[in-house]
Amino acid sequence: MMPFVSMSLRAAVPIFLIGFAGLMVAVSLFHSVPKVEREMEEKAYRSASDTLTHLRSTLEYLYRRGDLERARQEVVDTGFHPEHKIVLVLDANDSIIASTRPAWLDRPIAEIEAPYDAAAAREARKGRHVQVILAPDRRSFLGYASLRLEGEGDASRPSGTGVVFFELDISRAKVAARRHVLGPDLYAASALGALAVLFWLGSHFIVARRLARLLDAAEKLAGGDLTACSGLKGGDELGRMSRAFDNVTRQIADAQARLAHSEARSRDMAEAASDWFWEMDENLRFSYFSDRFGAVTGVDPVHVLGKTRADMGKGDIGDEKWRDHLADLEAHRPFREFRYAFYSPDGRTLHLRISGRPVFDADGVFRGYRGVGTDITSRRRAELALRESEERLRAVIDSLVIGVITIDKQGVVQSFSPGAERMFGYAPDEVVGNNIRMLMPEPYHSGHDGYLTNYLNTGEAKIIGKGRVVDGRRKDGSTFPMELEVGEMRVAGRRLFSGVARDITERKQAEDALRESEERFRGAIESLHEGFALYDAEDRLVICNAAYEDLHSGIEEFLVPGARFEDLLNASVERGLLAEAVGREEEFIRERLEKHRNPKGSFERELTDGRWFIVTEGRTPDGGTYATLRDITALKQREAALRESEERFRTVVNHSPVKIHIKDAQGRYTLINLEAEKLYGVTDEEGRGKTCHEIFPQELADSFAVHDQAVLETGQTVEVEEEWQREDSLHTYRTIKFPIRNTAGEIVAVGAIGTDITESKKAEERIRHLATHDVLTGLPNRALGMDRLSQALAMARRNVTMAALVFVDLDGFKGINDTHGHEAGDRVLKEVAGRLRACVRETDTVARFGGDEFLLVLTAMTDKAAVATVVAKVLESLSRSFAVDGRVTPLGASIGIALYPGDGETPEELFRRADRAMYAAKAEGKNNYRFATREQATTPLRA
Repeated sequence: MMPFVSMSLRAAVPIFLIGFAGLMVAVSLFHSVPKVEREMEEKAYRSASDTLTHLRSTLEYLYRRGDLERARQEVVDTGFHPEHKIVLVLDANDSIIASTRPAWLDRPIAEIEAPYDAAAAREARKGRHVQVILAPDRRSFLGYASLRLEGEGDASRPSGTGVVFFELDISRAKVAARRHVLGPDLYAASALGALAVLFWLGSHFIVARRLARLLDAAEKLAGGDLTACSGLKGGDELGRMSRAFDNVTRQIADAQARLAHSEARSRDMAEAASDWFWEMDENLRFSYFSDRFGAVTGVDPVHVLGKTRADMGKGDIGDEKWRDHLADLEAHRPFREFRYAFYSPDGRTLHLRISGRPVFDADGVFRGYRGVGTDITSRRRAELALRESEERLRAVIDSLVIGVITIDKQGVVQSFSPGAERMFGYAPDEVVGNNIRMLMPEPYHSGHDGYLTNYLNTGEAKIIGKGRVVDGRRKDGSTFPMELEVGEMRVAGRRLFSGVARDITERKQAEDALRESEERFRGAIESLHEGFALYDAEDRLVICNAAYEDLHSGIEEFLVPGARFEDLLNASVERGLLAEAVGREEEFIRERLEKHRNPKGSFERELTDGRWFIVTEGRTPDGGTYATLRDITALKQREAALRESEERFRTVVNHSPVKIHIKDAQGRYTLINLEAEKLYGVTDEEGRGKTCHEIFPQELADSFAVHDQAVLETGQTVEVEEEWQREDSLHTYRTIKFPIRNTAGEIVAVGAIGTDITESKKAEERIRHLATHDVLTGLPNRALGMDRLSQALAMARRNVTMAALVFVDLDGFKGINDTHGHEAGDRVLKEVAGRLRACVRETDTVARFGGDEFLLVLTAMTDKAAVATVVAKVLESLSRSFAVDGRVTPLGASIGIALYPGDGETPEELFRRADRAMYAAKAEGKNNYRFATREQATTPLRA
């Protein structure tokens, strides 16, 4: 296979693009996909653990209450999640008591097909830790959690320690993760493949065909056709190469002279120059090198000292000459310009030339050598190139297509060269002996003899010794332009004239094409909206368009071909056209000339009339400079308007009573308004560019980052409540986080607006309190009292203790209302509420059932006597007189008591039993209490 470095650009670029696309997919497949799958598995693991923990807590609560149907429904509801494949509850005997599949109920786990691991289940039963393991096929997570089944004393309910088994399917999540990672890379790889195909096709149709024409012309030139022309046009590399190629035939003679002169000059300079000095001792070992040796060869002289010439290695001049050189050294003879090849440590092959003379002391004893060395690598390469060029030039000259014709003073042709045969189409015997007029069209045909006669008589020459372009006529009668040079000579006493003719038909066509091309070029730059100017290698203006002149209005008279750039710059500065130069003219001119002479890209300039433009400069292949000026005044005005708009936006945001901030896609703050500054403890300037982890504590910053990431990933708005400490107290904010998109619809930032809802929260709390508490006494109302009773019963079941419901009905309260009015009655009720609260513990509940009726919920009672003690305390407290409008008024109470578990299992049963007991106490004389009895259960309820 062809090495990659030797491939054509047309093949190498597509191969590189396709290989890069494959690399992208491979990196994604073997690095990114496993990483994302691991992260997905960790997230699924946490989800499975949280789901099991929540499900276990819910089921244990329902089993304690004995609500088996609700427990089974909870399992079925959990299984409705699309990723929850199986949810099972097993009793202590591994029998299924709840399942997402009804057909499995009451069956042993061994009889069904499920990925149930008995060993993992046994491990889970030993403690309260949730066991979550990854299935062997890595397609799901299997979770096991112990479950307390409290059914003692009721054979219809399960008991002991059961197991919650749960299977979370992660196969679809893995497929989605792979698609999420591989999708963009596959799309990018497809785009790169398409780009490679387009590049190959484009290079074939755009480059290959034009290159074929250039190669065809080169083959013609190599065959001796100096009129060969590629005919390619355009300003690209092939166009410029074509123009350079077409100039070769017109510049061969000049090139030969320049090459010869260059060779002589290079030879003289090389012979006179040397790069370093060296010395040898009497043992022919190097003892000294000047510093320049290391710079030229790349070898530290220290590593060469002590070595002989033979140790330096043989060159490419042949072993025989190398032996002669070593013989000269052994014989202590001087030598000059010994050349050899030196291989530097960095892999370069250097061609060196050395000269040396032996050194003898006063007694004639040999002490070593002294000499100089020169790096002739460049000269050697130049010699090879020059020799090759001379050979090419000689071959070209030998095959030059020119015509040489000799005539006498009467105009009769004496000789006709082969080149002239091809040019005119005549054989030599058809022309020799005839007048040269036969090769000339009118008016040269009629005037030629008169011209010769006039020259012979007066010596006045129009063409002899000067050369000119005239027309020639071929044998078939057609005419063509030719370049004719005529010289006079004397041969054997005869005056002869020798003419050298060159057919310049193609050159004239090329000149016409060049003029046409220049006109098109001028028309093209004039059509540009941008200013354009071209300066030659001497920094003189060649051409510029009207847009360039417009941006230099004020110095129009200087913008003429040949004007120096420096003069144009000085004129602009002197007339005050450049805003940046005002007040620093000399410094500005130095800086501007440095940029112009060493162009490195684009920069902006402002005119004093308010206009702005971008200057782009670069070098042309011939050493000139091109410059483009693009007017960006409108863009600058829009930028100023945008800055003004942004400032208005920041003013509005900073004066907003809500907290506002914006973060970019990397979580860095880009805006913090004044309200947010007060809460965050940082200013907008201090926080800009920082993340929340650089400003807030770890736990708080993590919660912020989670919400931000949810917005970035889903593109949905997220609403959260946050608590912030203000100067006065703790305040609650409702913060809405939303995505900010660019014009392409991509999410580039996350915005947040937070509103202080502290007062609203307080109002909601007051409303909730009013819904569950009595307005007059502040005690829990009937609904909350019954709910507290439900909680007390659940606690009593769990802790195996006694609970009591005490129903209190005031005696004589109606008389207070009738006698003193409802306001006085309300005051009495408030005082009753206070006395009741003083009679019970903080864990007990006092509720107003309605009117003059109250409920007491007593928890964690040890026995019936303890309940009676509390009730007696209540009767004693209520028996004390009440002060009503300055009078002392006695009150009493009739109280009924129902106990759990003896009198009932539910709040409704206990309430009915306590109500009947209260009426029994009232029927027996009031101001006393009665416990519920079986006989009371048969009495009718109150109407």
